[in-house]
Amino acid sequence: MRAGEDTLRHAIAAATDGGARGRLRVELAELLRARDAAAARAELDLAVREAGATATWTAAALSLAGALPTGERLVWLRDLTRGDGRPAPAPLLSALAETQLAADRASDAAATWLALARDERVPLHHRRAAAKRAARLAGRSGEADPGVVAALLVDLGVDRRDPRRGRRKEAAPVPQPAAAVPSGNVSGAVVAARRPVGSGPLAAGLRRQRRPRPEPKGLFERASDEARAGHLRAARRLGEQAIRAAGAGPELSA
Repeated sequence: MRAGEDTLRHAIAAATDGGARGRLRVELAELLRARDAAAARAELDLAVREAGATATWTAAALSLAGALPTGERLVWLRDLTRGDGRPAPAPLLSALAETQLAADRASDAAATWLALARDERVPLHHRRAAAKRAARLAGRSGEADPGVVAALLVDLGVDRRDPRRGRRKEAAPVPQPAAAVPSGNVSGAVVAARRPVGSGPLAAGLRRQRRPRPEPKGLFERASDEARAGHLRAARRLGEQAIRAAGAGPELSA
């Protein structure tokens, strides 16, 4: 492990690019944290000054902060998030608010979450999460102004509640067409509409009765004509219809 640390230190000294030195310092901090947390924190402090708050640096800082006692974690995260004019990463600010809440500094935690939710440079999902935490804290202990938090939730699209009235905005109901009520129905009860006589579906027996029955003789003649013309399928179909239409007797035998 010491050999790896020495190799990284030589690489940092030889690097001319600030971004490369920052990445190497993060790797060195990962090696140092097992035996010297203070030295690891010092390397991360130098890394953020040289390369900025990269995603790798943020993950390493959060991991190292989680292993520190609450008091030390609070002081270190507060120093990291002060920055030099550049916005601090949202996960780091949220971790600072969590630490402030754990240290019984609810008002500071609410202020941190509110500042994070109002920062337009922060991605929207981080702002919404911070606003929700601030609203939860305001409703539980009154550390933040509920009206301010409610208005912020509406602005961020988290809640549709109107902060001036305290009511949730509901969608306007879609008007439904009024059903026609017979003149004799005073109570307005729904009356089932009756189908006009003769417009309903007919039974199978009535349909068979109304349908004209084909004459077997005519079907046989048409089948013979189709057969002479060479249309064997049509002749067979007409012949089968003639057989079904003909009753028992000499016509069927013929």
